Amino acid sequence: MPHSALKLPSELVQRKVYSTSGGEYAWRVADIPEVIEAAKRASLVNLDGTLQFYLPDAGICECYWVDVNPGEPPKNLDWQGKVEWSAATCRRRFDEVINTIDLVRAGRDEFGGPLRELADGGTDISQFMCFVWNVCDQEEYEELERLAGQWPK
Repeated sequence: MPHSALKLPSELVQRKVYSTSGGEYAWRVADIPEVIEAAKRASLVNLDGTLQFYLPDAGICECYWVDVNPGEPPKNLDWQGKVEWSAATCRRRFDEVINTIDLVRAGRDEFGGPLRELADGGTDISQFMCFVWNVCDQEEYEELERLAGQWPK
């Protein structure tokens, strides 16, 4: 995904936990509501987010089953409608995730190795939690739609 996240306010981009050269950006769980709203203000669609534990010395444990995905927007929406719909839907689904899933347990119970060792050793592994969060502008969104139309049904 291109770097639409760079269209977010610079102070928010600077607070990221990490980013990749491919345009993936992750923020602390507490920052995600602000990311969602900033994307809306920047006229970006919130595509999705996935829980991760970022261990600087040991890599990333991705909890792919703990995700926020708004699904397809209603077909009749213009761009601004898609932006607003995605922000509202992602915020609602994000709130559902953090209020119904024990995020620390989701990571600790599913990953052996460094994450479990840290938790078993008494380290508060919530300090390593983040959500990789994907946003895109209209041009990127239209390209994603075009590419999706090429997949066999």
